[in-house]
Amino acid sequence: DEVGIRIPDLKVIVAHLGFPWVEEGICLLAKHQNFHADLAYWGAFPPEKILRHLEDFRIFCSFDKLLYGSENSHTAIFPGVVGRLNDVAKERGYTPLSDEEMELFTWRNAARLFKIPV
Repeated sequence: DEVGIRIPDLKVIVAHLGFPWVEEGICLLAKHQNFHADLAYWGAFPPEKILRHLEDFRIFCSFDKLLYGSENSHTAIFPGVVGRLNDVAKERGYTPLSDEEMELFTWRNAARLFKIPV
């Protein structure tokens, strides 16, 4: 929070959406325009847990602040988890991710943030 206050133009990526302090991470992203977060490491979580956090995220933030991430031992399984999120959302009564939210999260945000031409 102090970095966001002192250097408001600095782009910050909060690793793992601040896990295990996810609520605090969401608040940081809501408060600071240039804060973003990745979901690296989240392949270890069941889809229900991810969806629960994404429901909270959706309340406070725009999906243009969220980045896919895959830098650990769960890299191989995370694409499958992400691919099943909407099926699980429908089964469990969560709000599914729209096609636009899914595109933002999985690649568009990273392309924009890192200035990768598409």
